[in-house]
Amino acid sequence: MERKITPLPPAALSSRFYVRLLAGDRPGVFGTLATAFGEEGVSLDMIIQKRKANGTAEIVLVTHDVNEECFYRSLEKVIQLPAIEPGPGVFRVLG
Repeated sequence: MERKITPLPPAALSSRFYVRLLAGDRPGVFGTLATAFGEEGVSLDMIIQKRKANGTAEIVLVTHDVNEECFYRSLEKVIQLPAIEPGPGVFRVLG
């Protein structure tokens, strides 16, 4: 007998996430990022910025445990921000 496995919907899952972004190195970018995540109920555990060449900053952040649906909704907002470059790196943090 073959059993069908049904994946859980994102609303039923939660995890911590590691996100790496490249952004314009200018005032207000951190605040805009924090607001975009906060509006979807995503709490940030750690956020680090390193200056890169040509006015670009590398931003690395780790969330607290968060509902996946809320996380991905906030990430969609973040990647639409004018200061954020396309192609963020996202990893689920296990453990």
